[in-house]
Amino acid sequence: MASHDLEHFAKLCRTCQGIFQGHWAATDEAAGTKAKWFELYEPPEWVHLPHEGSTSVSSRSPYPHLSVDDLRRSASDGCQLCVLILDAVSDEVSRVDDYGHMDVSDTKGTVAVRPYDPDAYVSGQSRSPSRDTLFFDIAYVFHSRDDHSDTDRVQRRFELIPVSGKNLAFMAVPEKDQTPSRALLGSISAWAVDCLEKHATCKPPKAAHGSSQVSSKFPTRLIDVSLSSGAESVRLCDGSELTDTDDYLTLSHCWGRTLPVRLLKENECSLRKSIVCKSLPQTFQDAIYFTQALSQRYIWIDALSIVQDSAQDWGREAQSMSHIYAQSLLNIAATSAVDGSGGLFRVKDMDLIAPCVIKATWSGHRAGSYMCIDQSAWQRRIESAPLNKRAWVFQERLLSARTVHFARDMVWWECRQQRACQAYPGYDRMLAHRRPLATCRLLVNLDSNNMSGARLGWNDMLHNYARMEITKQSDRLIAIAGVASFFCKALSLSDEDYVAGLWKRTLAEDLLWRVHHGGRHTSREQCTGQFPSWTWAKVNDYITLHTSKADQRILTHIKAVNVSSSGGAFGATATGHITLSGELVEVRLSNLLMTSAADDFRFKRLSIGAPHNSRIFDDFEEGLDDLVTYRNAGSQALVASWLVVATEPALGSNTHSWTTGLVLRPLPTVGADCYERIGYLSVKHHEGGQWKLSRGDGRSEMSTVHLY
Repeated sequence: MASHDLEHFAKLCRTCQGIFQGHWAATDEAAGTKAKWFELYEPPEWVHLPHEGSTSVSSRSPYPHLSVDDLRRSASDGCQLCVLILDAVSDEVSRVDDYGHMDVSDTKGTVAVRPYDPDAYVSGQSRSPSRDTLFFDIAYVFHSRDDHSDTDRVQRRFELIPVSGKNLAFMAVPEKDQTPSRALLGSISAWAVDCLEKHATCKPPKAAHGSSQVSSKFPTRLIDVSLSSGAESVRLCDGSELTDTDDYLTLSHCWGRTLPVRLLKENECSLRKSIVCKSLPQTFQDAIYFTQALSQRYIWIDALSIVQDSAQDWGREAQSMSHIYAQSLLNIAATSAVDGSGGLFRVKDMDLIAPCVIKATWSGHRAGSYMCIDQSAWQRRIESAPLNKRAWVFQERLLSARTVHFARDMVWWECRQQRACQAYPGYDRMLAHRRPLATCRLLVNLDSNNMSGARLGWNDMLHNYARMEITKQSDRLIAIAGVASFFCKALSLSDEDYVAGLWKRTLAEDLLWRVHHGGRHTSREQCTGQFPSWTWAKVNDYITLHTSKADQRILTHIKAVNVSSSGGAFGATATGHITLSGELVEVRLSNLLMTSAADDFRFKRLSIGAPHNSRIFDDFEEGLDDLVTYRNAGSQALVASWLVVATEPALGSNTHSWTTGLVLRPLPTVGADCYERIGYLSVKHHEGGQWKLSRGDGRSEMSTVHLY
């Protein structure tokens, strides 16, 4: 791209141009200035002055587009910065509009430009900021239409990066075409080649013994797109038909309510002969077209590659996700589509794909041309997109080494080492702070010599997975089975080490998960009958995993694990019980309080021990697994048993100990010493690092518990 091509991008309205004129000074350099900054979360480190040496804040310091309607008009007139800002605040504007009591025409805005050191930001080090790379902040406050007493505000941060000969080639002028252009296909191919040749973290992970994780490279069935040169038909084929030199792509998509064509027992023979492309959902048609455009022959699509009315085939293939997505050359993600009709090549705002370049003539900062990059774009367009809220897709994304996202605004690239997008195909620093690499590199960093690190990785992954949406609560375990299987192979564990979402080697600690208050606030419906009471899979809500401390003591011992899962260790359902030995005491939780959040309860008083010899605690954390138990307690005390599992000793004379365990309810119809889990309880106390309670003489009385 020649330098004169910058004129294509440097389209700013006169209002926005004013931001990059005049003089920007540090607050302490502008004596007597008082910037009106209540709209921004951070104090004004820099203020905008009409010219150097001025002592009064410029009238341009508040953002001149004083309403979203004004911003919309300017964006329609072609201001590239207004297009970018409007997109950045659009989600919040829609939310405010939905409230019905906020008037987006009546707003206030503020801008700020300040130095920024991205390396210091990433490393957390404190150093002098660079005066070349800058932050550009904008905040909007929305006021109610009546008395302006209600406000809602949003702040967005952009990065201003100097345009140089090195990064000039990173920008691309989009073609006015919704289907993949040659330039876009070239960018995707270049991303893939660069990843395959240079990224060690994106290569298929190896098991501990050094061989490949899987024995078969290919899925059981795939779609052969070679027949559709005229885009009329494809066919179902067996993975055994492929040779070692062949590759295949995969598709991640939202099913929606129905799919017009699925692989069933009755139509398998027909689909092996021919599948008429026009009979498929738009997303499938686009994925097939895109596969051909990349000169690839095979693609795996779940609805067409798994026999949907065969529980046996479905269960087997669901447990094979660990290699179906891990061995894929490229995963195609219909990131913005809510169902199969959405397609990949949606009508987009082509102005968003064009890079935003600003010509700054100001003083105080470096004058010249800057790329303006929205730092919230990745979170808004990828992480918060409909597809990436789905539980099944969470696993697909984690297992895939390379994914191309067809998002609402443009095409984005994601691998375990690099991020890029259609507007800046060769530049990934804009995404350097989005989605911590530790998460996406989880499966390649597994080390059997660092089991504690692997456990932390699993817990972090599970914490994020529990936030995903799932249509069938009974799929909670099977939708993460591929990752669990991957863990077992990478850490040289047997399948039996995996127990209904927990790990046998750390089972006592793993039992200490808790439902996170402030999660979905749903009915917290439990999937009874399909999972034991002690696994997190039974609840449909956010969960927090127990993090062990170096000085933690485990007080409960696992005596036996009698659990079976349908279809093997990684099956969809699990039944059975765990036998434990530990201190079991009576507890009473009372004074139920309902917080300001709907359906969020907590008890204010805890009594531990038999009524004639109990102790009262006011400082404790409890979390029951379902809201029904809270509601049933009402004004009465909840009487239950508490199995003491772990304690963390006090570190000094002025600190406290925490002892944590499970709240249990007896199951007399099942048998003696049989219980089910109903919650979690952690108690703060002064015990000098020891837990002394049961008999009043410092000795613990151990009980046998069969936990179902």
